[in-house]
Amino acid sequence: MAIDGFATIGDKLICPLHDDNFDMAKMRERVAHWILMREHPFSILEKVSCNLMMKEARPEWKKISCQNEKMDSMQVYDIEKKNLKAALRNVESISITINLWRSKTQKIKYMVVTAHWVDTN
Repeated sequence: MAIDGFATIGDKLICPLHDDNFDMAKMRERVAHWILMREHPFSILEKVSCNLMMKEARPEWKKISCQNEKMDSMQVYDIEKKNLKAALRNVESISITINLWRSKTQKIKYMVVTAHWVDTN
């Protein structure tokens, strides 16, 4: 039986997006992607509210320290860098654009590099 897209086993609701096997190592990698993509500070994982939310969603959740998150993020960066190098290996030409701007309210300067290329796919 399903309730609003969730399967049930007895009284327990099962989310269809995962198989109910929790893997903390995989979760740490996904958290690193989330932090990097959304530009969250590493300290967000030290917040009580963040850990309460994660613990409520998955009781197996273990708190991640800022130091471990920095290491996880660097591993994700290294993997993505290797993937990008592999993707660009057979590309003949690339168009690169650089965009600079400053946030007046945050007093932060930004630089974005955008690359466009055509590959065999």
